Amino acid sequence: MRIVDRFLKYVFIWPSGCWIWSGSVQEYGYGHFYCGGKIINAHRWSYKKWVGDLLPGMIVHHTCENRSCVNPLHLEQITPREHNHMTQTWAGNKTHCINGHKLSGGNIYYKPNKNGDPWRTCRVCRRKDKMRHKTRLEEG
Repeated sequence: MRIVDRFLKYVFIWPSGCWIWSGSVQEYGYGHFYCGGKIINAHRWSYKKWVGDLLPGMIVHHTCENRSCVNPLHLEQITPREHNHMTQTWAGNKTHCINGHKLSGGNIYYKPNKNGDPWRTCRVCRRKDKMRHKTRLEEG
């Protein structure tokens, strides 16, 4: 079976225009599949196949904000700095963290990302992560 046919057998088209990847999905929702002897991200393969080569240091961004989408019309190359800004803008609209804690008042912690820009995080989750890390270090 040709690689394109194998790829497309895992794609379902939604009314929104998203091509939803139904194959194997990573922890954070990105599709991936085996190609050329290695595992690759499905959205990056789709971009390379139907749009063009990826420039060094660039990120493939989902303009639809759907991580499982592999529609090349919903993908664009952007710099990591642009991506961080877009992600922060999107994350800035969140009212609760992934664990359901309210993101307001004293529960917001701002830490600098790699570019020095402030990144909003949940203080409760951050504290729990630090405690888990400390426990692991003590247990050896």
